[in-house]
Amino acid sequence: MKNWFIYSLLAYSGVAYSQFETRGENIVYDRSTNLTWVRSAMYAQTNLNLPGIDPSSGKMSFTVAKAWVSGLSVPDTRTGNAITDWRLPSVQDLAESGCERNGSDSIYAYTGLYCGYVGSGTGASEIAKLLSLSLGYQPGQVPTKFGPFSPLLPGVIWLDSPYSLSAADQVSTSILTVEGWLVRSPSSQWPPSLVWGIYTDGFQGPAWPNSAGYAWAVQTGDALPVPEVTPATMLMIGIATLYVLRRRKN
Repeated sequence: MKNWFIYSLLAYSGVAYSQFETRGENIVYDRSTNLTWVRSAMYAQTNLNLPGIDPSSGKMSFTVAKAWVSGLSVPDTRTGNAITDWRLPSVQDLAESGCERNGSDSIYAYTGLYCGYVGSGTGASEIAKLLSLSLGYQPGQVPTKFGPFSPLLPGVIWLDSPYSLSAADQVSTSILTVEGWLVRSPSSQWPPSLVWGIYTDGFQGPAWPNSAGYAWAVQTGDALPVPEVTPATMLMIGIATLYVLRRRKN
């Protein structure tokens, strides 16, 4: 009850990062996007319930990430209840129109709304919006402060969808992934198993599913709503505080 009261006052006080509300020690609710996040993208370090997770970093392949997050149970440290129904962050894949290429062999090779440094625009994934909209980072800027979240080392964060090759991708001999350039010979075919990912600097695009990445668990809505602190309740708290302070003086 003591921890609940402290976190409730923090959520109500509207101090720094006021759009975030902590829910105990493991969970953060973002009011600006109506999403509930596990506080650490590296939470798998303390939840090694599947083989294939690197205990030193919490990174894993895309396949392991999907299985891990679907079975994830995060304790609410205020009540002891288990919070389930987690998923990987979502992204919209429009294939043909989503990832136009500008022909440049640079980090800005994508000019579409859904690939590259998309910020918080139309094609931004939930992670991209968290980094740019909620935490305030510019596209291409590596985060150094994470508000109520645990610090995150640079790396790939998995998104929840397979990546559909665009027409430009299919005829090209190279694809810019979030890990770097993926190259094929003209006579070979692209693997059908590329997925979506985003680097911690906000670069969003295709990713190689066997790479090592973070599974940052999220769910829609407020998983653990804090009871509203009404003005009448705050008045009672203020009166009780003044009473205690006066008794101490006497």
